Amino acid sequence: NNYEFSLVLTSPLSTDGGDDGVYNWNLNVVDILGESASSTGNFVYDVTLPSKSNLKAIAGSNEINVTDGIVISQSITKLSVDYSDVLSQINFNSNQTNLYLYDGGNSLVAGTKSVSGNSVIWTLTSPLSDSGADDGNYKIQCSAADYAGNILTNEVNFTLSNPVYPTIQNILPENSVSSASDISAEVISTVGIDSSNFIVGSAAKTINVFL
Repeated sequence: NNYEFSLVLTSPLSTDGGDDGVYNWNLNVVDILGESASSTGNFVYDVTLPSKSNLKAIAGSNEINVTDGIVISQSITKLSVDYSDVLSQINFNSNQTNLYLYDGGNSLVAGTKSVSGNSVIWTLTSPLSDSGADDGNYKIQCSAADYAGNILTNEVNFTLSNPVYPTIQNILPENSVSSASDISAEVISTVGIDSSNFIVGSAAKTINVFL
């Protein structure tokens, strides 16, 4: 015959992490003939979420600690984050343990995930440029699962801003006496000029460029 035994706790283990830990159990059984058997074991009770630290944006030897709302002014080739868990440990093989980057349109920025020790790394297929071409808002999505099934999810936003300032050249007439009534200048910009703030003052024979 098969028999099932259960133990109902007088006070259930808390769900706020206060009772997390390793518990030992001991079972002793005596049948009607007086024969006995015993068994012991333990289990881990863990309801605490994993934690993350050292979220970084990396370009070569340059590393920036990324916090929510930070403005980054450099190229980015990869992201990395450390995950840890006190009791159950991180399940780095889980598809719930990840690190992803999304652009301002909520599209995944292509890359490859890898694991090194307790770090998850997202290496971008094409680095974010410091030329200003990739400037904008980005979102990092972090998630980690431990072996007890607790899952951490976290998002960190940052702005990539690598402004390229316009240059002014070929100002005519130059600092000399001239009979010309027109004043001209060539402005070079990789992102375009706000023409409403481009002012040429003819009366004083000066050029004022406000950007």
